[in-house]
Amino acid sequence: MNFIQIVAVLAASIFLALMVAWTHRWHVLWTGDFAAVGVQKHHTGSPPRVGIVPIGAGVSSGVLLLFTGDLSSPASADCAQAARYLLLILVASLPVVALGLAEDITERIPARARLIAAAVSAAAAIVLLGTRVVRVDVPGLEGLVTYAPVSVLLTLLVVSGHTHAMNIVDGLNGLTGGIAVLGLSATAFVCWRLGDAVLVDVCIVLALSVAGFLVLNFPHGRVFMGDGGAYFEGFALVQVWLLLLSRHPEVSPWYVVAVAFHPTMETVFSIYRRKLQRARLGGVMSADRLHLHSLLYHRRALPFARRRPGCRAGRPTPCPRWRWRASQRCQWRRPWWRLPMPFGASGWFARQQRCMSVGSGCW
Repeated sequence: MNFIQIVAVLAASIFLALMVAWTHRWHVLWTGDFAAVGVQKHHTGSPPRVGIVPIGAGVSSGVLLLFTGDLSSPASADCAQAARYLLLILVASLPVVALGLAEDITERIPARARLIAAAVSAAAAIVLLGTRVVRVDVPGLEGLVTYAPVSVLLTLLVVSGHTHAMNIVDGLNGLTGGIAVLGLSATAFVCWRLGDAVLVDVCIVLALSVAGFLVLNFPHGRVFMGDGGAYFEGFALVQVWLLLLSRHPEVSPWYVVAVAFHPTMETVFSIYRRKLQRARLGGVMSADRLHLHSLLYHRRALPFARRRPGCRAGRPTPCPRWRWRASQRCQWRRPWWRLPMPFGASGWFARQQRCMSVGSGCW
C-alpha cells in the first residue's frame, strides 16, 4: 500500500465514526447502548454501539483501493490478492456480524445463536479461503490434524471461540480495539520479516480500520465497538493468523497462542469461573462484572480517580498486559518447548482475578 491509500482507509473509518457520533440523536433508540440495560455496563448515557460501521467502511475502502492499479506489475498483483483475501473475509463474516449487529440493535439475540453463527462463518471461511488448522506443533497431536474431519472441527472451535473471546473483552473504552491493533501490528511485523507483502497489506487495512474507530472510542467512548464490531475483529484476526500459518510453515502456531493470549485466557477462565458459580451467576452464558478488565476498573481505576478530583473515572484502565502482548512479535519462530511465557502468565492471570474478586491486592 502507498501513503495515499493508507490515508484514505484511515480517513474513511474516521469519517464514518464521526457520522455515527454526530447523527446519534436520530438513531439513539436503535443503536444506543443504554447503561441501565446489562449488569456488565460501566458507562453512563447511551452512546451508539455500531462500531462495525466505521470498521466495515475502512475495510471496504481498502478493498476498493487495493483492487485499483496495473495487475501486470508484481506490487499490484500482491495488492489484488490482499484485496481478494479481505473481500472473502468480509463475505465469510456476514453470518456472525449480522447476528452481532442484530444483538446491538435489539439486545434479544441469544448467545447460543451467535455462537452457532460464528461456526457458520468459520465453515464459510474454510470453503472460501481454505483456512484450516493444519499444524499444532505438539508431539503426539500433530498427526491428528492431518485428518480432514479433525482439522475442520478444530478450526470451527478455534474460530468461533476467538470470535466470541474478542466480544468478551469488549468492556472498556479502547480495550478490544487496542488488542486488535496490537495483534495486527505484531502479525504485520512478522509478515514483513517473511517478505509476505500480501498479508502485510491485509493487516494494515484491518489495523487502520480499527484505528479510525478508536479516534471516537478512546478515551471518551463516543462510539462503542458493539457485538458486531467485536465479532468481526475476532473473526478477521484468526483468519489472518490461519493464512499466516498456511503460507509460512516456518512460523510456529505457538506464536498465535502468545499474541491471542489475553482474549483466549479470559474466555477459558470465565467459563471455569461461571461453572463454579453457576447457582449465583445463572449459567455459563450469563453476563457478569467479574472479568479482569471489570475488576481492574472497579478495584484500581475508580479508587484512583476518586482520590484525584481532576481524573475522569470513566476512562479505561491502563493494562500492563498490553506491553507484554507487544513483546510477542519476537517470539514467532520459537517452537512450543521454548514458549513457557503464556503458561506462566496464565497462572498470574488467574491469581489476579481471584485476588481482585475478593478485594485483596496481589500485585
